[in-house]
Amino acid sequence: MGSIILQFYILDIHAQSTTVHVDTTMCGVLALNCSYIGFPSPNVSWTLNGIPLNTAAYNDLNIESSMMDDVNTSMLTWLNVPDKAGGRYSCIIANTVGFTNVYFYVAIKCKI
Repeated sequence: MGSIILQFYILDIHAQSTTVHVDTTMCGVLALNCSYIGFPSPNVSWTLNGIPLNTAAYNDLNIESSMMDDVNTSMLTWLNVPDKAGGRYSCIIANTVGFTNVYFYVAIKCKI
């Protein structure tokens, strides 16, 4: 008798595109996150205005991933965010099933 192999693949995003306004005295902290479920496990990357964000290239920029109850989260945190850091941030989530983008439109206004 033959064997049956069942495989399933999923890419499910628990975030939606949004507009974020940062309006603080010292340009404060920018924190963006997107949550997702995927099998096979998705890869996540971030871009700003279409350019990949590299934490080594920017001071105070951190990107971390975590998992709780089978839901993955990628969090982008930028301390002392520069006023020129506004624009379209993309959280790109991809696996062998496909990919999707979650967009964050960020406007930064630093008060003096």
